[in-house]
Amino acid sequence: MDVTGDGAVFSGYRVAGTVSVTGDGVTVSDCVISFRGGGGASFGVAVRHASNTTVQHCDISGPVAAGGTDPDRLTGGVKNIYGDETGTRVLANDIHDAACGVQLDSGLVQDNYIHNAGTDGGDHVNGVMSNSGGALTIRHNTIFNPLNQTSAIALYEDFGEQSDKTVTDNLLAGGGYTIYGGGPDHGRGQPSNMKFTNNRFSTKYWPHGGSYGPVAYYDNTAPGNTWTGNTWDTTNQPLKP
Repeated sequence: MDVTGDGAVFSGYRVAGTVSVTGDGVTVSDCVISFRGGGGASFGVAVRHASNTTVQHCDISGPVAAGGTDPDRLTGGVKNIYGDETGTRVLANDIHDAACGVQLDSGLVQDNYIHNAGTDGGDHVNGVMSNSGGALTIRHNTIFNPLNQTSAIALYEDFGEQSDKTVTDNLLAGGGYTIYGGGPDHGRGQPSNMKFTNNRFSTKYWPHGGSYGPVAYYDNTAPGNTWTGNTWDTTNQPLKP
């Protein structure tokens, strides 16, 4: 299903496939979006060269409700396809059976339930993922990745240095590391303004949050980086990176 008109509202539909957004200022709301097979690259909502897209109050999934190994899983629940999309807001959605729940480098991801991740056996699995710098806020989400890789939140530097990310007030569990914190795992250089505040780390799947631990590649010496108020969910004890 293509949504092309600027300012269009696409609301209340059931879609067995991908909603592709190419107009500016589009709102996708109150939809059930269920990808039903085919494998390969598959998306619930694909944002293509568009600005100010809002995706809200939708149920977005692949075919296996429980996630896990599923060759027909969604590659991404909501994804900015080309990386030039700006102002994307992903609000209060239920996203499951996806190798990546939400992928974007800037915008707002808030009040979502991202869970029951799916993989075709070769995917790197993430709840929310960014690949480079840009102002992105990830706030008040519940993100559970029951698999032993890769993360609940991954701030990678695949295409450039990370910067200007705010991760706050989330409940997180699972993956290899629950958070990848934007540090130079690919040698891109030092991140900046990476703020992690008041997040709760659950031991729902692994005693250390993720199968390897709670956080990797957070650089506490980088300019503007902060790590405050992050705790273990069961004990309320401070969690240090």
